[in-house]
Amino acid sequence: MVNCTVFSFINPDKSGDFEWTAVMYNLNKGKNDDLRLKCKPLHEYMMLIERIRDKMKMIEDISKAIDAAVVSCINDGILKDFLLAHRAEVVTMVLTEFDEMTFVDGIKKEEREEQIANMLKKGKTPEQIVDFCDYPMKLVLEVQSNLKSVQKH
Repeated sequence: MVNCTVFSFINPDKSGDFEWTAVMYNLNKGKNDDLRLKCKPLHEYMMLIERIRDKMKMIEDISKAIDAAVVSCINDGILKDFLLAHRAEVVTMVLTEFDEMTFVDGIKKEEREEQIANMLKKGKTPEQIVDFCDYPMKLVLEVQSNLKSVQKH
């Protein structure tokens, strides 16, 4: 059973001028296990996520890796009823989330590379860029190499 908190106010405020704060917890294995173990659905959900991560390391096809993790959880009684009823939706949701993360990571990498290229064009050395931006030297040198090859052509 999951507990939900319903917010109600004695004097309703329709201004929409609210400020909310939230506390975020790392629920990965070994982090806040005491909290995680108090809520069986949350614990089992995190077990599913861990299995998905493990399967993705072993199975190249992401969709097959996710499905294998779901099957593994069903076989071990982890979120069994939910996964049996919603297996396809879960696989699709995780795939969508993975695609979004991959897309965002790609954009971030492009932005970093563009920033590095701009700094190199302004005469900054790779060492200065690494010191200032805390980017890996390998990435800075890769961008520098690509920039030089583009300038040659």
